[in-house]
Amino acid sequence: MAGEREIGGLNSDLLARAAARAARWPHLFAGIIESYQQVHGLSDEQVCAMLACDRDTLNHLRLCARPDPDPAAFAIDIERIAYRFGLDAGKLVAMVREVDALLVFERLAEAASPFDLSGTVEMLRAARDREDQEAGPEGTTSESAQGPSTAGTEAEAEGRDGGGDNGEGIEGGADREGV
Repeated sequence: MAGEREIGGLNSDLLARAAARAARWPHLFAGIIESYQQVHGLSDEQVCAMLACDRDTLNHLRLCARPDPDPAAFAIDIERIAYRFGLDAGKLVAMVREVDALLVFERLAEAASPFDLSGTVEMLRAARDREDQEAGPEGTTSESAQGPSTAGTEAEAEGRDGGGDNGEGIEGGADREGV
């Protein structure tokens, strides 16, 4: 067959067909790759670029058994797969863990609600974006936006003078609380 490369006894066309069918079997890596692609809107070429591999290596990865979820076995499985195909183990771990987390959220959402929650991934993304946006304003007070405050220094000076109240009474205390 002209134009087809032989890889590990399989030509690349057969390998691609087998890998495409493998997505149906949850015990294979193909399901992880397919879910990851759907979540991020990635093509095979983009996943290959992320993993720094060629398409045939990606197809071989699809046919690998999914890593064991037990933490000790998981690490060994990932290392073996990464070594076998010359891939970055950290990128494989990130891919598997992200897909596993999304599957857990989807199962919880389905169990908790009789409503259609097909937008769970988008909802989680929106929540993450909102948290990122809120983190800035919460951490920033009007004082920090204007520069360093001297309120803490004044309070410390009053405490060192031993005057704590300094005749200010309730109003002085209220001013300090508002700072």
